[in-house]
Amino acid sequence: MSDTQKEKKPCISRLWLPLTIVTGLLNIFIPSVIGMYVCTVPLWARLVTAAAFVGAVVMLAVTAPRPRRTAVIAGIVAVLVLAASTLGCMLNPYFNSVSFRYSAPSADGAESVTLQQAQEDMEQLMFTLKRIHPAFIDETPAEVASAYDKAMAQLQADDDLTVDDVQRALQTTVSVLGDAHTNVYSSYTEPHYRDNGIELKSLGYSLTAVDGQPLVDILRDKSELFSYEAESWGMEMLRQNLSTSEGLRYLGYDLDSGVAFTYEREDGAVRECTYTAENFIPYDECVRLGEQYISDDVQPAAENCYEIDTDRDAAILVIASCTYDDAYRTLLHDLFTEIKQSGVSNLIIDLRGNGGGNSMVANELIRYLDVDSYQVDTYHHRLGFLMMEHDDGVIKNDRIEELTFDGDVYLLTDSASFSSAMLFALYFKDNGLGTLIGEAPGNAPNSYGDITIFRMEETGLYLSVSTKQFFRPDTECTDLLVEPDVPCAGKDAMDKAFELIAG
Repeated sequence: MSDTQKEKKPCISRLWLPLTIVTGLLNIFIPSVIGMYVCTVPLWARLVTAAAFVGAVVMLAVTAPRPRRTAVIAGIVAVLVLAASTLGCMLNPYFNSVSFRYSAPSADGAESVTLQQAQEDMEQLMFTLKRIHPAFIDETPAEVASAYDKAMAQLQADDDLTVDDVQRALQTTVSVLGDAHTNVYSSYTEPHYRDNGIELKSLGYSLTAVDGQPLVDILRDKSELFSYEAESWGMEMLRQNLSTSEGLRYLGYDLDSGVAFTYEREDGAVRECTYTAENFIPYDECVRLGEQYISDDVQPAAENCYEIDTDRDAAILVIASCTYDDAYRTLLHDLFTEIKQSGVSNLIIDLRGNGGGNSMVANELIRYLDVDSYQVDTYHHRLGFLMMEHDDGVIKNDRIEELTFDGDVYLLTDSASFSSAMLFALYFKDNGLGTLIGEAPGNAPNSYGDITIFRMEETGLYLSVSTKQFFRPDTECTDLLVEPDVPCAGKDAMDKAFELIAG
C-alpha cells in the first residue's frame, strides 16, 4: 500500500464515523421521538434510514485502520441499534400515533372518497388493532373479522362513497368489541349546533324523539355506530351526535328534508321543532345566542374548583376533568387546609359530567384521607407481541399527615362520568372510602382503556385504541358497572348528598 493510500484511509474513516453516529441515532429516535412527537414515519422511510445506517457501518469498517477489529465492534453496535429501533417500532403503542402532537382536522363528512381510499383506511384500522389492542394479542376476534368483512362488502356495494360512509364502516367494525375507549370519530374545525339548544335546555326541555322515534329505539337501531359498555354512555354519544349537523349526517338523517325533534319537560310540556341545515350554527355563535338564557348561578363548572359551606357542614369539590398537574395538587392542598381551618366534617366530590383524564387525581386526593393502603385496579398492558401483567393492586398511601381528613366522603356521579372519573368512583366504592350517590358511571370497571390515537391516512378520521385491559379491585363483585350506594338521577345527586348529611 502506498503512503498516499495510507494517509487517505484514516481520513475516509473519520468521514464515515459521524455518518454512522448520525444514522444510528436517527434509527433510535424514529420509534422514541420522531414517530411520537414529530410526524408519521412510513415503512419505506424506516427501511431507508436502516439501510443508510448499515451502509455507513460497512464503510466505517472497510476504511478503518484496523478493519477486522472495527468490523466486529461496528457489527455488534449495528445489531443492537437495529434491534432497538425495530423493537421500539413494534412494542411502542404510541409510535406513529398523534397522541402527543397536533394533527389536522378530518375531511368533511360529505366529501367524496374512492373505494381504494376507503379500503386503505379499513386496512389501516385492522393493522393498528392487531398491533395495539389487547384483544388481538393472539388472533383477531371472530366477531371483529366478521364485522370487517361485512363493512368491506358494504363499501364495495355503494356507488358514491363519502367520508361518513367510511366512518360508519370503520366504527361498525370496532363497535363489536364492546370497548367504549376504542372508537372512530371525526374532528371538525367548526362543528355546527342547534341554534335553540341552550334556550330549550334552560327551560327544562330534554330531547326525547327524532322524527317520531324515541331515543331508546334510535340507539337500538344504530347501536353499531357507537362504542359503549353501558347503555347510558351509548345514549350520551347518541345525544352528542344529535346536537350537531355533522352528527346527524353521520347518523343518516337528511337535513335538506328537515328533521323533527320532540322535546319534553318534567311537567309534561312538549315542544316540537323541525330543523334544516340553516338551524345549525358554529359553537361560539351558539353560546353567544344562548347567553341570555344562562344565569351565573346555573352555569356548570368549567374547571376544577371548591367551596366551603359551613352552614351545611360540608366542603364541595367539583372535579370537572381528571387533569393531574400542579394546579390540581395546589387546589387539593388549599381545600384541605380550609377544611381543617373551618372544621367541616363532610366532603362532597362532584364527578358528574367528568369525561376522564389521568386517574392519578384519585390517588392524590386519597393522600388526604385517613387510610394506610388501598386496592386499585390491576391491568394487562399490551406492548406489541408482549402482554405485561400488573397484578399487584395494593397502594401504600403516602398520607399528608398534617391535613388528614377523617370525616365522611360523598361522591356524585352520573352516566357522563367516564374513564378516569369512573376509576375515581371505583377506588372509593371498592375500598369503602365514601358513599356513591347518583347514577352509575358510563363505562365498566372490567374493561379496556388507556388509549393511543391514530389518524386515518385517507380520510383524516381518528381512531382511539385501548392499550390495556383493566380488572376491578373487588374481584368478587359481579356488577357490570360501578353501582351507586344511593341511586338517584344525576341532577338530583347534590340535593341527596345534603339530605344524607342533614340526617
